[in-house]
Amino acid sequence: MADPGDPDLSLRLLEPKQAIPLVRDEKYLKVATEVTEDIPDLKFKQTPGLLSGTYDLVIGDEYLAVDDSGRVTFQTKSSGPNYITESGVTFITSIFSYTCDGVLKIGLPGVVEYGFGFIDGYLYAKPIVKDLNNPFRIRRRQIQSVVTDKTRAIILRLSRVLNLDLLPIIAAPKYTTASQLGRNPRCPTRPPGLEAVLKPDAPPSFVNGCGDTSFLGSLVPNLVFEPCCNKHDLCFDDCTQSFDGCNESMFSCTRLQCLLKYPEDGSNANSVLLWGCYEAADIYYSFIKSFLGADVFNELTSKRCVCRLSVTIPVR
Repeated sequence: MADPGDPDLSLRLLEPKQAIPLVRDEKYLKVATEVTEDIPDLKFKQTPGLLSGTYDLVIGDEYLAVDDSGRVTFQTKSSGPNYITESGVTFITSIFSYTCDGVLKIGLPGVVEYGFGFIDGYLYAKPIVKDLNNPFRIRRRQIQSVVTDKTRAIILRLSRVLNLDLLPIIAAPKYTTASQLGRNPRCPTRPPGLEAVLKPDAPPSFVNGCGDTSFLGSLVPNLVFEPCCNKHDLCFDDCTQSFDGCNESMFSCTRLQCLLKYPEDGSNANSVLLWGCYEAADIYYSFIKSFLGADVFNELTSKRCVCRLSVTIPVR
């Protein structure tokens, strides 16, 4: 596990579904919408007076914060474990930690947890309060004395009004490669810097449409999706491509094939056929992203790819 107390540890935040980096938009964080090298490298900072196990997360002289609307923003000072107001903005900063599986955690240990989500692509954080009669599940007097009434009020309000689809945010060390990211990475997440490359003795790539070589697989119809399925086969064979990336590309391809086959020309017949084609595309997508698709991906990774260190990581 990476040590948050390590001053050389740099992290980049990624949305969890496709491991797309989060980038700055002035004072806020959002999911990147274009390829860029301008990805913020964040560091943990142990500020005096913080609760054990919590840190500030900083970039240069700025602190990552959660304001009283729930939006994740950057501020110029640490708040400690309570909301403060500076220049008309109310925020809290000293609530971050890091798990052994590379997930950024947010909250006050023994007091309250937060969950992350996105609104219009921007990162937000919502307090998760399970028992409003005992909102912070406080058991230790010393923790109770740290949290002010102002902080309590903001946390309770946000927990009630902020509606988010809660997601884990990946905190990837700077030297982590694409091969170590996503739901089903080709390489282990530790040590950072492992990259999947083609084995010298790898079997050749092959395509077989939308089924496989088994008897049941041979019964899967290609419909209008054969080009997409063949492209998906080659994507799984390519050690540089990710599980989620291959699946999302196939889903986009199948939707496009539906539109090409049944263009929206205003006719009722085409509308029904297009709807049916989209339904079939959804079924194929559900299959390839399931554990069955993951098994195929992992098997091909084992046969064709090997993980090697692609970068030199500084040693303290």
